[in-house]
Amino acid sequence: MSCAGREEKKGFSDWEDSGAVMDFSWRKAMGKNMEQNAERYTQQGAEAGPGAEQRMDGSQSSENGRGPAEDLQPNVKRVSDSLTEQAYMIRARHTNSAGRLFGGNLMAWIDEIGGMAARRHAGSPVTTAAVDSLQFTKPVLPGQTAVLVARVTHVGRTSMEVRVDTYVEYLDGRREQVNRAYLVFVAVKGDKPCPVPGLLLETEEERLEWEAGVRRDELRKQRRKEGF
Repeated sequence: MSCAGREEKKGFSDWEDSGAVMDFSWRKAMGKNMEQNAERYTQQGAEAGPGAEQRMDGSQSSENGRGPAEDLQPNVKRVSDSLTEQAYMIRARHTNSAGRLFGGNLMAWIDEIGGMAARRHAGSPVTTAAVDSLQFTKPVLPGQTAVLVARVTHVGRTSMEVRVDTYVEYLDGRREQVNRAYLVFVAVKGDKPCPVPGLLLETEEERLEWEAGVRRDELRKQRRKEGF
């Protein structure tokens, strides 16, 4: 299990230039489990020897590198804390001229549920900054049930990447994926971006999604440079 914060030069917007991980000084506020984890990481850092710091994700930084004590945040949330699921019964008003779920309706639902997950993680209003990787793999027909599941996959200083999976759910309970999308939301207070909590990675899937989120962010930056 690792606590992932916001890493330098890996933010999701031009507002972000640094990250945050959980400060050991907040151990009491985070409860007994977090205190035990902090002690474990402190012990691992000591075992690594002088001149090295133990990051909360288990990696080490040299004494000249960025350490975990810089730009810290007091609160960290799990992916499950903001996991959001919504179901829709597909009716005629949701379909296009071909009698299938209109892609524009699905895009609106994706943005809505993604924003819900981001709000839950941030604890503040959010605004949509980017939508990418919308891939339609299967039609959804009238009378079927569409289920959308949103989860936070990566956080920056003020932004969050959210993955939204869309499924068609059959009467026997089976689900078949029809769409996957990644969105970026920025937390705001008034008219300005505000910091968001770090993300606690508890499973291998969550860790892999975090690493993929870093690569997706780099692609977004490259696309902006190229005018896409």
